[in-house]
Order: sequence, then C-alpha cells, then structure tokens
Amino acid sequence: MKIRTKIKASKALGDLIADCTHFTGLDKLAQVYTKITGKDCGCKARQEWLNRIFPGC
Repeated sequence: MKIRTKIKASKALGDLIADCTHFTGLDKLAQVYTKITGKDCGCKARQEWLNRIFPGC
C-alpha cells in the first residue's frame, strides 16, 4: 500500500520540514502558541534559514 503525502524530495529542507509539520498538525500548535503568548514562533524565519543553508537538489 502506498501513502501519498505530496512531499517531493527535491524541496529545500525548510520546505520539507514545513510540509511535515503541516501533515502532522504541528503547525496548528505553533499558531496556538502565537495566539496565547503574542510572540511569533519563528517558524517562517527558521524555514527560510534552512532553505538557504540546505537548498533543494
């Protein structure tokens, strides 16, 4: 049985991790954190940094 996740191996690392967190629902947890504390979780900045350091193939 194949499971399709729409995750492509050629993506940069930050995009791959963002897809995984969306798939597992952790992105919603980050949004709740931001709403409760009023502080940005830093997800977007971390994603951009990882994409610069580890670009896709």
